[in-house]
Amino acid sequence: METNLVLRVLTTQELAKDPSLIPLIQMINETYEGNLEDPEGINDRYSGPDELLQELGADGLCTLVLDCGNNNSPVAVVGARRWKGHRNYGNPQDDGRDWEIAPAASHRDPKYRKKGLVDRCLQAVYAHLLAQAGTGAEAGPRPVRLHMTVLEDLNAEYWKRKGYKQDGDRWLIPKGRWHKFHEYTVIDMLKEISPGEM
Repeated sequence: METNLVLRVLTTQELAKDPSLIPLIQMINETYEGNLEDPEGINDRYSGPDELLQELGADGLCTLVLDCGNNNSPVAVVGARRWKGHRNYGNPQDDGRDWEIAPAASHRDPKYRKKGLVDRCLQAVYAHLLAQAGTGAEAGPRPVRLHMTVLEDLNAEYWKRKGYKQDGDRWLIPKGRWHKFHEYTVIDMLKEISPGEM
C-alpha cells in the first residue's frame, strides 16, 4: 500500500481547484467525529470547502497524502495558515514567521493509522515554511514559529512528543461551538523550528 501513497503540497488557490477538496472535507469531518467519545451531536469541523479555504487564507498551505490505489482518496492532511495571534496576547509580531497548524488529521481506517502519514505532511509543511521564511536581517536562516490549539485530554500528549509545548493557560470551548452537548478544554501549543532540525 505504501507505494500507492503520494504526498502533495498545495497552496490555497491550488487546493480550491483540486478534485481532492470535497473528499478531503469529508475525511477531516469523519476523523474529527471519530476522535470524540460522544460523536452524536458534534458539529462538522468544516461545513464545506469554502470554510477550509477561508481558514487557510490567501497564502495558506495544505499538504495531503493521497491513496492512488483508492481513487486518489485523501488519507492524511496538515494545513498551515498565518497565525492571527494568541487569544490572550493579541497579534503576533508581523515578521512572517508565525504560522498555525490546522487542520491535522489522518483517515480513520486502521490501514492508514500509525503509519507516520501526518508526520510526512508535517515535514513537508516545515520544509516549505522554512524555505519561505528565507533569511532576515540577522545572518543565516530564520526559524519559524508554529502554533496550534488542541484538545488537552485527546491529543496534547501526541503533539508534545512532536516537540510542541503548551503556550499559556488552558481554556474552554463552550457547549454548542464544537458539540451541541459538551464543552472542551483546549490548550495552545507552540514549536519553533530552524533549518537543519528536520
